[in-house]
Amino acid sequence: MEVIKRAIAERYRWLAGVILIISLVSAFSPAVSAQGSGGYWYTVRRGDSWASIAARTGISVAELQRANPKAIHRYHWLYQGERIWIPQRGSGAGYWYVVRSGDSWTSISQRTGISVWKLQRANPKAIHRFHWLYAGERIWIPSSKPVQTPTPTPPSFACPEHLSDYGDAMKALLTDTNGDVRALTAWLTGCGVLAKDRGVVRSVDITGDGKKEVVVALGASGTGMPAPPGDLWVLRPSGWTVDFQANAAGQVKVLDVGDVNQDGHMDVVWLETTCGAHTCFGSVYVISWTGQEFESWVDGTLTMAYPEVRLQDVSDKGTGREIIVHGGVIGSVGAGPQRAWTEVWASPGGAPYVRISKVYDPSDCLYHTVLDANQAFLNGRADGFAKAVTLYRKAVEDPTLIACWVRPNELEELRTFSAFRLAMAYAYQGDMANAEATISYLKSTYPGTVYAQIADVWWTAYQPARDMNAACAAVNAFVAGPPAHPEAYEMLADYGYANPSFSASDVCPVIP
Repeated sequence: MEVIKRAIAERYRWLAGVILIISLVSAFSPAVSAQGSGGYWYTVRRGDSWASIAARTGISVAELQRANPKAIHRYHWLYQGERIWIPQRGSGAGYWYVVRSGDSWTSISQRTGISVWKLQRANPKAIHRFHWLYAGERIWIPSSKPVQTPTPTPPSFACPEHLSDYGDAMKALLTDTNGDVRALTAWLTGCGVLAKDRGVVRSVDITGDGKKEVVVALGASGTGMPAPPGDLWVLRPSGWTVDFQANAAGQVKVLDVGDVNQDGHMDVVWLETTCGAHTCFGSVYVISWTGQEFESWVDGTLTMAYPEVRLQDVSDKGTGREIIVHGGVIGSVGAGPQRAWTEVWASPGGAPYVRISKVYDPSDCLYHTVLDANQAFLNGRADGFAKAVTLYRKAVEDPTLIACWVRPNELEELRTFSAFRLAMAYAYQGDMANAEATISYLKSTYPGTVYAQIADVWWTAYQPARDMNAACAAVNAFVAGPPAHPEAYEMLADYGYANPSFSASDVCPVIP
């Protein structure tokens, strides 16, 4: 009996061992199948992300995470020093091929002797809309010739689908190539986002630490748009991080990288262009390295239609070079009569750029002379209304000024308004004789017009006590009615959406 009991106990111990071995094999079999089908181990480095590794290897984030379930952590972080498995797409004999600009399935088939059907069957994820191939993309070329498993280094880089994703891909490439700007330039050119007429790559020491940052501006190709979308990055060599990304809404053109305003800090200046149905607008941006970070170095909005931009030292109100921008004409009939202008932006004492002047181009339009006179009138206290008097007299008397809009009585409307304002300007100067003479001229030359009536109302209220508040209150009452006289302000409110509005309160303004 003892012998039988010992035999049974021995058999149970043997079965338990077999079950344990089977359990262990079953437990580890998924890892073997996930990572034993061809690939290599990669050690995560500082700054890596799932997206940057995907861009570097040409393997999608989903495939990487499927092969490395234990590396999926909270917030999808990757830990420096962690090892993840990079699966290879191809199977059997063959080799990887990096798509170049101009490649197609047919051209690669002719070059390799592999049919298009076989190439596409080996690369299902490379079959895109219209059967396009993307420069920089890797595809597997199945071959009857035995080849060694492709070495994991240096890996090829797939071209990101979206321009905004190039930051991670450029970080990865610069890291892998030890900051090789020529390799970066070649890759970006191959991806079609960098060309002679589109984009720039510059290597400059911006932070002053002796190491060169890389400034990159890229532009989408093949869009058929007048200003294809673009973006701008500044990449820093300390671990190759993106220190700045413009997140641009339009085409990007780098104007300068250097100490533009001579304040001892490096600047990046660029023009961003966006186009609508009939007009393109350009905005100038400046960022400056402050010693800790990049900050915007423009106080205000520097935007203009069809701008021509140059950087030049033209004023002693700022240090270094000023930003001179000329343009402003909107390409739409509904915008009204327009003229271009020039703005000068300066950096006073190295401070952020501010606008110091705005000067319009010469114009033969009577309406433009009236606009200039109105602005001089509102600023009249500064020069004793001298400029306002000069411009309103020109509007009234100069026969070479022409109509530039579509109103039937444009010249008469503008001249009667200008005569009334000229009388007001004389009154502000204390020149009662010329004020009265102007009123008489207006009433005799343009009798019955709305501004001849307004001038009479204003002079009657103003003359006794020279009270401008009382005189303008009388005018406002006349315009409001009853009966109302909306033509007094509507005649200047109907000059297109690019020009200033004009309301009842603008007819007779009291200048403080």
